[in-house]
Amino acid sequence: MLAAGTMLAALPASASVRAQVPPGAGAGPLTLAVAESPYTLPLLIAEKLNYFAAEGLALRVMRSPVGRVNLERVLSGEAHFATVADAPIMFASMKRRDFGIVATISRSFGTNGMMVRADRGIEKPADLRGKRIAAPRGSGGHFFVDTFLLFHGLTTADVILVQMESTRIVDALVNGDIDGAGIFGALAYHAQRRLGSNARIVPGPAFFAVNFNLVSAPASSGVSDADVLKLLRAVERANELIRRNPAQARQLAAGILKVEPHEVERTWDSFEYRLQLAQPLIAQLEAQVRWAMREKLLPPGSSAPDFLDLVRAEPLRQLDARAVRLVR
Repeated sequence: MLAAGTMLAALPASASVRAQVPPGAGAGPLTLAVAESPYTLPLLIAEKLNYFAAEGLALRVMRSPVGRVNLERVLSGEAHFATVADAPIMFASMKRRDFGIVATISRSFGTNGMMVRADRGIEKPADLRGKRIAAPRGSGGHFFVDTFLLFHGLTTADVILVQMESTRIVDALVNGDIDGAGIFGALAYHAQRRLGSNARIVPGPAFFAVNFNLVSAPASSGVSDADVLKLLRAVERANELIRRNPAQARQLAAGILKVEPHEVERTWDSFEYRLQLAQPLIAQLEAQVRWAMREKLLPPGSSAPDFLDLVRAEPLRQLDARAVRLVR
């Protein structure tokens, strides 16, 4: 920072002013890093049907299979928006606060289950004892595995917890290197397709919700409330299509996610696609902090932020004031 300050001081006045313009401001399209997942379907549909452009938003879309990678792209300045589940938001917030939670874009209660190999004799939760179960360390999948085990009277000490990157888990399942994994969305689709009749899902707790959220870089990085509002309007147009013409939406989903239509049909009713900022999001983040501290995933003495301070609610409030239901 000192070196940068010295360099700016040495520049001519006009150059110094130009250097202070926030990155991204007037420098071309903004960038959205989106997970290829049924959890992000409204944004994928909005891209497919050119809703972003229709709302006057120049947007470049980057895709990845993992939400955590998308958030890292925002934090590194590579992207302006990202779709991500709760756990990466919680972990990132313990180190920095230079991003905002714009909205929860989807919630799912019915897709939560442990994906296991049928040839390993796993038919019920108790059969997981002594099995090799994979989850990415410090991820939503890791949180789910812990919650799943505790709900069924087990702990991570009762299984062999294998921590690996999400992108490696499907191959590890197919190759037989692990017996099961806590995975969701597109990864679960791909694992089930590749395993075929050897795939089995042990249902998770009915109360466990997977939330997917939209986060943004701060206004100082060139992302104005007006830009966020345009993005939300495009997403809401996709939500309206999902509500009014679910058959077309499912057809679009199968093509975008490159899965069989019957796979989309099987889990369709498990998803709620609705823009909102509600208290359950805050409660989930706070619960994940307690879990991370208990599992020693955070440095000793860590303290949770006030997650309400991370919420960037004004754009969603302008779109639909009823969608913001937070208690301060």
